[in-house]
Order: sequence, then C-alpha cells, then structure tokens
Amino acid sequence: MMIRLFRTFADTHIHWKESPIGVFRTIRTDKAFLVVKRNSSTWRHIAKLDPDIHLLYMIRHPYDVLTSRHPKVKSAEFYITPERWTNEYDAMLDVARMRSDSGRFIYVRYEDLVSEPDRVQLRIAAFAGQSIVKPFTQQLAFSTDSLRKHERNQSYLRYLAGLPPQTRSRIDAFCEQFDYDATLKHVPRRRSVMPVVTKDLALFERLNEEYRAKPLVPRPRAYAPAKIEETGRRRAAELARRFGLAGKSVLEIGCGRGEALAALAERHGCRCVGVDVRTYPLWPQFAGAAVRLLEVDLSQDPVALAGERFDFVLSLAAWEHIRHPHAMLERAFGLLRPGGEMYMSANLHRGPKASHRYRQVFFPWPHLLFEDAVFEAFYAKHHGSPNRPSWVNRLTAAQYLLYFDLVGFERIAISYRTTPIDEAFYARFADVLERYPRFDLERDFIEAHLRRPAAG
Repeated sequence: MMIRLFRTFADTHIHWKESPIGVFRTIRTDKAFLVVKRNSSTWRHIAKLDPDIHLLYMIRHPYDVLTSRHPKVKSAEFYITPERWTNEYDAMLDVARMRSDSGRFIYVRYEDLVSEPDRVQLRIAAFAGQSIVKPFTQQLAFSTDSLRKHERNQSYLRYLAGLPPQTRSRIDAFCEQFDYDATLKHVPRRRSVMPVVTKDLALFERLNEEYRAKPLVPRPRAYAPAKIEETGRRRAAELARRFGLAGKSVLEIGCGRGEALAALAERHGCRCVGVDVRTYPLWPQFAGAAVRLLEVDLSQDPVALAGERFDFVLSLAAWEHIRHPHAMLERAFGLLRPGGEMYMSANLHRGPKASHRYRQVFFPWPHLLFEDAVFEAFYAKHHGSPNRPSWVNRLTAAQYLLYFDLVGFERIAISYRTTPIDEAFYARFADVLERYPRFDLERDFIEAHLRRPAAG
C-alpha cells in the first residue's frame, strides 16, 4: 500500500520489488527521491542502513500482524511468527535509538493511515521534504474493515491467548509504546462475569480491617532520627562495595537528607553532589568540602551542573516521583563521563505498594482500586487530616527499559523486587486488576545498573 501511495509525491522513483537495503547502492535515477520497500530479512541488517537515508516504519496492532495471512505462503497458519515479530520490534527499537536525533526516522500506524490518510500524507511529506501531487484519498480507496480482525475470529483469539509469556510481555510493551489496547476483549472468560463492586469509603474500611492482621508490609521501616548517620554509613558501605565507588565522583538524584553521600565522602573518599527538588533541614549537617547539596530539578534546568561530569550517578527510590523521567534520564546520561555508570531503583505504579501508604493502609493496590477522594475521607476520619496516595509517575517496567535504550544507556543488569499476587484478593477485584498484566501487578521496584558507552 505505501509503495502505491508514494506515487502521490512529486519527483519520486519507486522501486516496486521488496529488496535488501543494499539495493540503494545499485539503483540509478534522475529523480530527487528513491523509495524502496524492505524485504522479510531487512530487520537483520537495518542498523547498517546509511544514516543519510530516511527510514519510515509502518506499524500495526500486533494481534493483526500475528494473525495475518499471505496468499503465497501455504506452509504456515500465519505469515508472521512470534519470533519474527519480536525480532522486527527489537530491530526497530535499536534503529530508533541510533537515529533519535537525526530527524530521519519516523513510524506510521496503519490504523492512522486508513482512518486519516491525508493527514498521514502531510506528516510523511514534512518528514521527507517531499511535495504532494495529489491527496492519498484520490489514489486509493481506504477501508477500516481489516482493523482488529482477530476479534471476529475465535480461532485467532485462542491462538493469541496461547502465546508464550515472553511474547505477551513484548506485545504489552509495544502496545504501551504506540498507544494500542493489548486486551483480548473477546476471549471467553474462565469464570462468570463478576459484578462491579462499589469502591467507596465503607469498602476501604472493611478491607483495611480484614488485612490489619496480615498487612501488605508486616514490618515497615521506621524513620529513626537518632540513627540517620548510622543508616547513611551502612548504605554507603554497601554501595561502595557493590559498585567500587572508592575515590570516585558521585551524583545522587533525589538525595533526600544527604546522609549516604556524607558517608561516601567521609569513609570512601568520594567527591559527591546531591540534588533534590526541595531543601532538607539536615543539609547543613551533611554538606561539606566533598559534599555539595543543591535544590534543583535537573530535568527542567539545563544550566545546573553544566560542564560537570561524574563517574557514577545514583538514585534510590526517587525516580517514581520525577514528573519528567525521560528528560531526567537524558540529563543523567549527559552528566556521566563516557564509560561512567548509573544505578537506580524506582517504585512501579502498578505494584501493590505504590501508594506509599502501607503504614496505615494494609491491603494491596489501593491506589488502583480507589479514587483519591476515598483516600482523603479515610485519612480524615481515622488519622485526623486528609491524605492521598503518594504521587508516582505511571511508567511501567517496559517503558523504563525502552527509555534506557532510547537515551543510549547500555544495560549491565536489570532486576525487580516483587510481591506475589494475593490470588483471592485479585479474584475479588478482577473488574479492575485484570486490566493490567499480571507481571506488572507483582513488581514493586525496578533496579537498573546502567552504563554510558565509553565512546558515547
């Protein structure tokens, strides 16, 4: 379809046959633009495409792609295997990262093309610098009949529901990235449809009493002012041992009181800078010749720390509170020296503890089940003043991994802290919780050890 549509652009030579990327070196034309359609193995070599060549990716809902058929392929039920789809997706992520600043990469959703073809045509023209001869709608008749065709075929639905968990995970990531719905809406339920439970203050109170004897966090860590320095020394010792920080320059994003940085400087010879979006009363106690503590939002202030480079960037349970997490990752990358490393942990919004209110709210996922107004009513009634769930950005683990790749980090190690799903509770509130992938519902924290490439 796209090849035919490129006939609507001026001064364009179209190579009709599906071809490898090397064909660009063999075709001679006096036209200003040459258009080539990739072949089935292009994903293997797409990273080697000349960076001066513009790259347009046509994407489509994974369920429609994975249930597509080809009239010339009789040996398989579907044309695109899960393995090939995954390889294509990985190749696209790699090339998107490599071309993120070049202006020569664009993706087009098939769904947008068939529903708003002329708007998509204008977008492509602006991307490639081409002139339009006639609108797309005068070249082809468009139909949306083929969209989400899997929903009208029970055998397709059964096939998709049976895909392995690792493929489902990649599909979920793709759908979040490109704004698709990953729900298999018409897969027959294994249980009868549950009634929607009214999620009001009375239910909140009943659940809290029910879980009081079996709280989500049985022994929450207490804030002990007398032990702040001891806590800082213990944390600094673990970080220095784990990441070899002795004598290095360290930046902590979301440093809080600064006790860990003070201990890294005093006991491990580090030169430290800590930043946070607010000033803490204990900063004068922990700041010193080798410890600077600054009130600044690096994601919004491009001047702060300009010209400085660090051996190591650290962030502990702070990234979930950052309102511009991608921008902050870019700043962290830019503040690392080439070859420098970063360690971060972040609470994940879909995890059972992300409300941060587990000291008073004992059951899992309260922030996914109840509106803020119910939290406020509960706290006003039982604790004297209204309170809400802590503000946590809604990045999933898959989105963090995507952001790491797009920014340019190398992943040294990725791990998760998890809480097993309370199956009985999950079944009671399936009307809400089934909207989320189960692996997201049990992940409390993502922990990432990253590196800025030595050549970056």
